[in-house]
Amino acid sequence: MAAEEANRGTKRELDGAGGTTQENFKIKLLVPQHLASSVIGKGGSVIKDLQARTSTNIKMSETRAFFPGSTNRVCMCDGKPDNVKTVVPEVISIIWQHFQAINVDSDNPKTELPLGVSIPQAACGAVIGRGGEVMKGIQTSSGCRIHMARKNEMTYPSERPCVITGQGQEITMAVMTMIDLLVAEGDLAKYQNPSTRYVPSNSQEGAHGAAGGMGTNGTGMGAGAFGQPAYAMGGPMGYDQSGMMAAYGGTPAGFGMPGQTGFYEMAPGAGNFPGAGAGTFPGAGAGT
Repeated sequence: MAAEEANRGTKRELDGAGGTTQENFKIKLLVPQHLASSVIGKGGSVIKDLQARTSTNIKMSETRAFFPGSTNRVCMCDGKPDNVKTVVPEVISIIWQHFQAINVDSDNPKTELPLGVSIPQAACGAVIGRGGEVMKGIQTSSGCRIHMARKNEMTYPSERPCVITGQGQEITMAVMTMIDLLVAEGDLAKYQNPSTRYVPSNSQEGAHGAAGGMGTNGTGMGAGAFGQPAYAMGGPMGYDQSGMMAAYGGTPAGFGMPGQTGFYEMAPGAGNFPGAGAGTFPGAGAGT
């Protein structure tokens, strides 16, 4: 541990002119399509205000420009670490408030929001920890449930999606802890793709499956009626296109991540996921 901390300290000293505080830091939030507009605002008013007040640069991917294998838009916050740590809680708060607002008239209102964070592959070890200890600690302190994609379930080679499920303040606490860990990683936490655009690989091309992709057990359905195409390993990651919540009329698919064996399961039990199609997560498979 001492050697590891020393290496990280050296890494921080070598970053930029005097430390990581002098360099910009980027973090990508994976926002469900039906909630993304709340961050943008009419004519971009909300995002412009956030940028002006926090001295950050916020980019939201285009309407149908999703994180690979999902129907989630990419919201990238870029700026000095302290400024990013100021704006991210505001962004999450806006998403949470919109999530609550569209649940008001629902017959089956949801009390927890699944929000994604894309973690640079090279820095995932800092967030997971040996034996998952760091992630378990984040889950315990924040009250969230956290699911990190395994390496063989990644839908983009240099980034691993991490789903954080909970209420607004709980999600904020978990994300802020992750940001602190990533900032300390220096160059390892830099995205190889520092943008919100992704070039799909051959495995990610093709028409959307009529009933979503299959889970890794080969039996469970991934997302809902508008799911992404099936993959060789696991189903799609993302909300079903008709919406996560009953208010939007779709079978709630949650984050429909690849089958159960493809994820670190930090939550107790069998990975039950409020809002997932049949009450299960991930993969929403009949046998999970």
